[in-house]
Amino acid sequence: MTIDLVTVYRTLSVLRELGVVAQIELHKEGQARFEIRHGREHHHHIRCQTCGRIADLLLCPLKKLTAFIEKETQFVVNEHTLEFSGFCPKCQ
Repeated sequence: MTIDLVTVYRTLSVLRELGVVAQIELHKEGQARFEIRHGREHHHHIRCQTCGRIADLLLCPLKKLTAFIEKETQFVVNEHTLEFSGFCPKCQ
């Protein structure tokens, strides 16, 4: 069975619009990744600069900073991204 890539991309687009998946675009990677949102809290990522391995950081330390930014700018922040990069244990 063969599935056309256009079908895959359209399906991912619909799933993103429905909030089922999140599109993750990592700096310097040049490609989009998708991850399932259901049952997962907002989080960030760390990427190995050598092998490209990506690990989830299951936390978000930016809540106080977001509140400060909203107070100072009168903006309502509805999303943000934060990416770390370095070397995984295998590549160190």
